[in-house]
Amino acid sequence: MKMFLCLTASLFSISAFAENSIFEAAKSGDLMTVKQILGNKRELLNSSDEKGYTALIYAAYYGQEEIVTYLLKSGADACAKDKRGNTATLGAIFKGHLGIAKTLMKTKCGINQPNEVGQTPLMFASLFGRSEIAQELIKSGADTTKSDAQGNTATSLAEGQGNQEMVKILERKK
Repeated sequence: MKMFLCLTASLFSISAFAENSIFEAAKSGDLMTVKQILGNKRELLNSSDEKGYTALIYAAYYGQEEIVTYLLKSGADACAKDKRGNTATLGAIFKGHLGIAKTLMKTKCGINQPNEVGQTPLMFASLFGRSEIAQELIKSGADTTKSDAQGNTATSLAEGQGNQEMVKILERKK
């Protein structure tokens, strides 16, 4: 019995190590390690840490475009949300990673998927002054009329930030 418990504890430790390792590898851009871990433990592809972050969310947030592409091709869930309802797309927009945002816009949740307070990718682009990303979202069909839980639209968020360039981009769409 004691040997069984030790073996079980060891397997749990190895599994937890692999899970933490995939997050670290995704953040740092270590594609070889991501591939190696997923080759041995496919179930980690969409696993999340205590904040709800997946390897895809980490890779998008930290600007690891090659890993984002690999994870998506491997079947990573682009619709997965962290504990605040944010997706990889929202993380990429927050940090201003245009290439990654464009890649994630091609997924089924990349254009209008809101977080838990109703903020869409276009609202994030507007709020954080990501003009190029906003233009790409609009070209891809983002809904400019949606409002969040407080009734804010992408335009009202841009106005609140004093970002007239963004207001003009959003106004051209109307």
